[in-house]
Amino acid sequence: MGTLLFFAFKTWILNFFKKDLIRFEKNIKKELKETELKLSKAINLEENYYKSLLEEYKQIWSKINSLSRHLSNDFTTELESGRYKDTNDLLKPIRQYVFDIKDSTIFISKELDEAVSSILDNFLVKDINTVLHCLEKISKLDIKGDKELQELNHKINSMQTNFATKRDEIKILIQDDYKRIMKE
Repeated sequence: MGTLLFFAFKTWILNFFKKDLIRFEKNIKKELKETELKLSKAINLEENYYKSLLEEYKQIWSKINSLSRHLSNDFTTELESGRYKDTNDLLKPIRQYVFDIKDSTIFISKELDEAVSSILDNFLVKDINTVLHCLEKISKLDIKGDKELQELNHKINSMQTNFATKRDEIKILIQDDYKRIMKE
């Protein structure tokens, strides 16, 4: 009789805890599914962020290269052909490139954004203004000799060289920023 009672009590305890175990297992499965869903969403968001960031780096780099091509081709062609009426005609495409570059900095870090803006602003203020001052000086002269044209050519070459250097600085900054973000 004791054995029968023990067996009945054991069966009752197993059935009692079995219901709790089944409920516990269902709760754990439900929590695991919710956690997997949250983790999947977080991974997707992070992947999309890095894809957007990489795409933005590419856009900035592409626009910087377009500005570089403009400075080495179109800018000099416009100067040589005399197609511009005033300095605003020469500066308008350059300003547009700079605004496009600055508009493409939504996802990049604040440090990189400030560095790119500083480099572009310094380029515009220093190099472009130097060329424009030389151009204005030459346009005011009645006689335009080889000396003045050589000086203008030298300033344009200097501007193009400086921008190429600045472009390389921006490239390094973009690469460093991307590496830093990937380590986080």
